[in-house]
Amino acid sequence: ETEGTLVTQTALEAYEDDPVTPRDIYYYAAFSYDCAGNYSAASTGASDRSTSYWLGDTRPPVYDGNVNSVDLVAFSGTFGESEGDPGWDTEVDFGPSDDYSRFGVPEPDDVIDFEDLMIFAMNYGNVTPSGTSGLLAVATSEVPLRDAIGIELIPISSDGATVSYAIVIDNRATILKGIALYLSSGPGSNILDIRPSAALLGRGSDHFFGTIERESGKATVCVASLGVDRAFIFSGEIARVTVREGAGDGPPMILEKADMRDLDNRREEVTVAHDGGETRFVPTLSALYQNHPNPFNPVTTIGFDIPDQASVKLSIYDVSGKLIRTLVDGEMAAGRKIVRWDGKDTTGRDVASGVYFYRLETPAFDQSKKMILLR
Repeated sequence: ETEGTLVTQTALEAYEDDPVTPRDIYYYAAFSYDCAGNYSAASTGASDRSTSYWLGDTRPPVYDGNVNSVDLVAFSGTFGESEGDPGWDTEVDFGPSDDYSRFGVPEPDDVIDFEDLMIFAMNYGNVTPSGTSGLLAVATSEVPLRDAIGIELIPISSDGATVSYAIVIDNRATILKGIALYLSSGPGSNILDIRPSAALLGRGSDHFFGTIERESGKATVCVASLGVDRAFIFSGEIARVTVREGAGDGPPMILEKADMRDLDNRREEVTVAHDGGETRFVPTLSALYQNHPNPFNPVTTIGFDIPDQASVKLSIYDVSGKLIRTLVDGEMAAGRKIVRWDGKDTTGRDVASGVYFYRLETPAFDQSKKMILLR
């Protein structure tokens, strides 16, 4: 062809499903053809598949193309159900999707669990009958989730027959979307109750909390932030667990692992030490984190990282510089640590409301932070 000669001209057209199109998976392919009516060969690179509905739009017989509070009621009522259970609803089993995105094709697994929650949370409040608020931007962070999140199972109280635990998260991540925590009771022990903390409930309707009892002595706590661009930024106590203590050896309750998902539903799974507390990763730098909650009354948690085994001291001081209490003083292995302070001094007496400072000292690190006690 000579330069400047028109070789081809194309027109782009958009097609929308009819509102009454049956809910299904539709396959489509693109072809090119010339003026003589010759079509190109089919190519796997020019074909795809898609649902004709939004994952999470669950209310038959009239689907409205939205994923909102109406669907949330249905989802909450069936969360944790398996096929054959009295509350089972096939419409709610839409996760995981084939690519783990909210735009993917559902691959039902006969249980309504964390996979369904993550898809629902990403579409919630974000889709309409005519479209969506846009493609989900790729979530990135210089710090992996496992290095930005600490989890601890803290015994709170015991009456000899039952033990109460708090599940506490130290969350410095900016892209955490949801987390599933896998619990297991010790030999002879049984889980009696799991409920969200008052602090988490105070966050309002932007968060979903659900539990799944998979088998005797095992349960999963699932939490996610609702809305495609909303990260789960909560730190502190997530849930309170009550366990009937058995006569067997070992702790009555174990936090086995955490399944963490970012805003794109990418997974990072972390096993948790069975001694009640720290995630098994080794930080690269020493760090001291802000206590949580702050202000507090009377208990708060202090998190810190140590990259190597070292002699560690964590102390509390008042505004005059007087030592109030030493919480840690000795050798510690590398890892993320979470320590509680109950607002008492060295003698066990309650200290007064006011400003206090906590100081972390190692051979290679020395830092202090301020906290406020309000009784």
